[in-house]
Amino acid sequence: MTANANLFISLDHSEEGVVRTSSGNEALKIKGIGTIKLVNELGTILLKKVLYVPQLAVNLLSVQCLVLDNFCVNFEINSFHISNSSSIVMRGNYVANLPTLEFKNLLHSSLYSPSELLHKSLGHDFNSCEASSKPFEELHMDLVGPISPPSQEGHKYFLTIVDSCTRFCSAIPVKHKSDISDAIEQA
Repeated sequence: MTANANLFISLDHSEEGVVRTSSGNEALKIKGIGTIKLVNELGTILLKKVLYVPQLAVNLLSVQCLVLDNFCVNFEINSFHISNSSSIVMRGNYVANLPTLEFKNLLHSSLYSPSELLHKSLGHDFNSCEASSKPFEELHMDLVGPISPPSQEGHKYFLTIVDSCTRFCSAIPVKHKSDISDAIEQA
């Protein structure tokens, strides 16, 4: 859990709920859930399903969640470390008897490419989308217009068509919206 929205590389604000504190009387509102990428000089940890709780006083990291993600957490007298199967990825020490990690804030950087972010924002996984393998299997179309003034032939619209497989593009002039199906058949 964190109160710092700048730590998220992706954040879904639709997740809501409350977190009960140790005082038992106070409940803090959850304002989202997302992914955080922690980076320091030793390595990187990607944390998914992190709660965004703006009223939280300090960032909290669940040791159990780390272990469930196949990390190992070793506590020693003066320090602790987090490792994956091959190496140590984070080291920390104790501040006021609490384990503390130092990491870089990755504000304005993203783990995902713009196309992956678009796919995630539409609610599906980027890797699950396969490109079409045959011409005419998937066509993207857009109708533009009305255009003023119309062309010399009286066309007020044009239909763009892009074939996902071949990337062939076409722009077809159309006089009326009702002529679109004829324009597609002629393309």
